[in-house]
Amino acid sequence: MKGPLKALVKGSSKRNLRATFARAAAELDELAGFWIGRERPRPEEAARRSGWKPDRSDEYCGLCGSTVGPGEASKSGCGSCRRRTLLDTDRIVRLGAYHGPLREWVRDVKYRRWSAMGEYLGRELGGVLAGLNEIERERAVVIPVPMPWTRRLLRGIDHTEIIARAVAGVLDAPLARVLARRHGVPQTQLPRSERRRNAQRGMFRRFRFGGWPLQELDLVVVDDVRTTGATMQAAVRRLRPLRPRRIFGAVIAVSGDTARRQREDHHPQKVTLRDRTNRVTQS
Repeated sequence: MKGPLKALVKGSSKRNLRATFARAAAELDELAGFWIGRERPRPEEAARRSGWKPDRSDEYCGLCGSTVGPGEASKSGCGSCRRRTLLDTDRIVRLGAYHGPLREWVRDVKYRRWSAMGEYLGRELGGVLAGLNEIERERAVVIPVPMPWTRRLLRGIDHTEIIARAVAGVLDAPLARVLARRHGVPQTQLPRSERRRNAQRGMFRRFRFGGWPLQELDLVVVDDVRTTGATMQAAVRRLRPLRPRRIFGAVIAVSGDTARRQREDHHPQKVTLRDRTNRVTQS
């Protein structure tokens, strides 16, 4: 391991201790669920039963992560990119759209502490990143998008760090908790127009003696879901001044217009009495 990365590994014993306690708590939760009849399948088995597979790289835009059809995306982005502010990443990868089994699994990891599924999805995401052949393993550093300590305490799990740690394991890269977030209103409770301001205001870099030695390294910023992209953009803007070589965004799922369109395809909008009246009048 090269000099700049050795410094990032210092203090990892404390993080490993936290991870051990978190894993023990999750195992106790699983054990309690078994005794009361709430047994979960192994993540691999759940994925096999559902028929789920990660999206191919040509099924989504590499700049914003939105689902695209053949020929809809290029190196400069897609139609969704032109309608929103870009994430500021050099590349983004995802496992799929935020609907169906993937949505349920993410929610189970976040709110029901299914850490085994978080680790499984993290390994899948790490495999996608490794398959790109764009990241130099010797230069890679994995950075989880942080959550406020109050929310982590209430939920009893830091789901993003669990996912990021699994990604780091696949890439054989160190995990660095460079970023932190102030306690505030969760993004999901804000209108889309206010999320960007809230994310920029709440995100900051942790203090570290000597600074963060991330110059000319490949940073992989990991989050669970990209909705408006405000959180990912806030994280990337805190990391750019550290002069990395490239910044990759890695998310489990992408929500937004695409997922909403897919839901509408499966659940057609109900026809109201006014619609019927308008159709009769027009005919």
